[in-house]
Amino acid sequence: MIPLAVYDANVLYPSPLRDFLIRVAIEDLVRARWSERILDEVFRNIAANRPDLDVTRLQRTRERMCAAVLDCLVDG
Repeated sequence: MIPLAVYDANVLYPSPLRDFLIRVAIEDLVRARWSERILDEVFRNIAANRPDLDVTRLQRTRERMCAAVLDCLVDG
């Protein structure tokens, strides 16, 4: 059975760790889950700490994360 893991904002914020954990989920080594609230926290903090990053690109990253990992979004 594949373990279930909720990816919180603290592990999704740093891009190298986020990329690694998404790859782990894509390879079916873990069933990754997160919520819109978690994503809001991640991308709000990235935008605040990195004003040089384009908001459109951040939104695209958020969308691609959710497209890459099946059934990733949970409520609550």
